[in-house]
Amino acid sequence: MNRRMYWAAPNTFNDPFDCAPVPDFSGTAREMTLKLRETLRRNFPDMARWEIKRLAKSRLENRDELIDGLRERVEETRRTYGVCCFSERNDHLLMWGHYAESHKGIALRFRTAQLETPHWAPLKVEYSQDRPIVNVAKYENDELIRKTLLIKPEPWSYEQEWRLVNFHDGPGVYHFRPEFLDGIIFGAATSDDLKREIASWVKESRKPVSLYQAELDNRRYELRINLQDEAV
Repeated sequence: MNRRMYWAAPNTFNDPFDCAPVPDFSGTAREMTLKLRETLRRNFPDMARWEIKRLAKSRLENRDELIDGLRERVEETRRTYGVCCFSERNDHLLMWGHYAESHKGIALRFRTAQLETPHWAPLKVEYSQDRPIVNVAKYENDELIRKTLLIKPEPWSYEQEWRLVNFHDGPGVYHFRPEFLDGIIFGAATSDDLKREIASWVKESRKPVSLYQAELDNRRYELRINLQDEAV
């Protein structure tokens, strides 16, 4: 009722494989040297060129420490980034069972275009049978982020997930603008009291938010999402 969304840290997700790529630092000596120098220049823009070369050489001579540093970088990403999860589907039985208190809760429908801001944009999750390998010698930052945050195990593909990633503020509960939300779906077992409370809030908010009802199909194990009339 207060227009807030929860952004979770990836290390709290219910799948330990989620956002947990395999760190790797294989590559030619030249690839590793150039990439490490590039990273050092980005992190220490005021450092002299000779000092960057010296530091890069020192780190490459301690390969095990470099690998440990990469693992820590992945773990830091899993602790400090905030991720808000969405789905293309609104009628999947398992998601209503897992994420909406056994169909007693609700689902929120958002305008995709409205979710794009200067700080984040919706990113589509990919699904794979194999764990992604993160190689800092060969991938740019955007590719490292994709492999860390946007690849999940194939068994989760039914969710058809999209994610918003908050790189700036991290995990937490944040307000979203009223125009983001354009629909609310009542679960098949949502109580009448909760429906009335939400319908009253929508009416008082004076925003164009449509109400829908998830109903059990009479013949198949499927949900029908029907537009609700104003009387709840």
